[in-house]
Amino acid sequence: MNIIKADISHKDLILEIADKFSDFANSLDDDYDGSLSTFSRDNSGPMLAEVLDRNLCAIFLAIDEGKAAAIVEIHKVPRIRKARYYGEIELMFVDEEYRGSGIAKEIMNKALEWGKEEDLECLRLYSGHQLNRAHAFYEKMGFVHAGRTYKYSYK
Repeated sequence: MNIIKADISHKDLILEIADKFSDFANSLDDDYDGSLSTFSRDNSGPMLAEVLDRNLCAIFLAIDEGKAAAIVEIHKVPRIRKARYYGEIELMFVDEEYRGSGIAKEIMNKALEWGKEEDLECLRLYSGHQLNRAHAFYEKMGFVHAGRTYKYSYK
């Protein structure tokens, strides 16, 4: 298995595993009907190209025999008042067949190394309340619970 910093040539792998994450997240809802998502593959290609071109994000993929086994997507967020960036982990996901293999730790370490190389102030991430196994993993990796999150939706 190889862990790489992805570029636009990995678009299909990135968008496919993003849809697998959506399927996983949707399956946690009581009213999930079992339908599989193609939203990222159908809609997110242009945005992916744009954010990669701006060089304000990094996407790490664990690839096993041409298949995406895990992904971490990090974005640099400016903090004007501090003249620094922090990192926001938007997506961290390991395909079900690779869970428990140690790949989550390996790919997260790549993300942490990138953040240090980019002189980020910190890395932040948000995780669903019911994802206790993920919470334990993040804490083991050195993340600390840091308060509340509020969201305003335009829809």
